[in-house]
Amino acid sequence: MMTIAELRGWLLCQPRPAKLRIVASDEQEHRIGITDGMRWVQIAESVHALQPQLVEALDEKGGLLRAIRPEDVAEEEDAPNVSLSQDPENARLITFARLIADAYKHSTETAFDKLASLFDAVNKRGEIQERTIATMERVQRKMFEDLVMQQAEGANANGGGSLLEQMLAAYMQGQQQAQVAKTNGVAKPPSEEEEKPE
Repeated sequence: MMTIAELRGWLLCQPRPAKLRIVASDEQEHRIGITDGMRWVQIAESVHALQPQLVEALDEKGGLLRAIRPEDVAEEEDAPNVSLSQDPENARLITFARLIADAYKHSTETAFDKLASLFDAVNKRGEIQERTIATMERVQRKMFEDLVMQQAEGANANGGGSLLEQMLAAYMQGQQQAQVAKTNGVAKPPSEEEEKPE
């Protein structure tokens, strides 16, 4: 029978399944849909708890990706190492290496799950921020449009024409004053020294 860690490793193989179909030991069929945020360890625990005879990994459309019979998987047996009984230093090094390998194996499984959930959380936060920024831009644009319309309506109510007409009239008036000043040869305004009577 496969362990939870072995089931999890099988589930994580590419391509990853979107659904699981499980035939339990009591011949009952169970289906598990895999959604965002689900941890693969928890899925493997659920599958293991059903004591499955058959596990099928399915894609989004229900197509079979792969299947396994967990009871038929042979457990790996370590071949006896003759040097362990002959050399205690060798035995110590091998034991230490196994402990490090086991710790690394379990830590990477946990770290991978944490990294995947963190990545999902960052993506969701980014999407929320984008929606918030877009909403704020729409509100600001609407406020600006309302302000321009209010100013234009106020100008019309005072009989001064639309805002565009007022801006155009001010521009034309400035152009005429510049032309008159140019034709009359008006130089710069007199300085303070010239204005003082002697």
